[in-house]
Amino acid sequence: MNAAVMAILDRAAELLREHHRPLRLEWISGQKRKRAWEQVAAIYRAVGELGIRYIVAPASFENTGQKVRSLRTFCRSASANCLDLSLLFFRVL
Repeated sequence: MNAAVMAILDRAAELLREHHRPLRLEWISGQKRKRAWEQVAAIYRAVGELGIRYIVAPASFENTGQKVRSLRTFCRSASANCLDLSLLFFRVL
C-alpha cells in the first residue's frame, strides 16, 4: 500500500483511538452504518489535516485529457484537483 495512504489511515486510526473507537476496515462487509460513518469521518478529517488546497485543472485538459497525478506528487505540493482527490479517497476507502 502507498506510503501516503498508510499515513492517512494511521492518522484516521489515531483519531478514532482518541474516541476509543478502533479503525477496522472490514466495515464494508457488514458493520453497522453508524460505525462505517465514524470511520469515513476519521479518514475525511485525516485527509483534511493534510492541508491540501484545491486547484483548477488546466484549461487545455478538455482537448488533451486530464493527467492524473500520483498521491506523492499532490500530497507533497499540498494541492489537488477534483480528480486527484476523488482517486485519493478511492484508494483510501
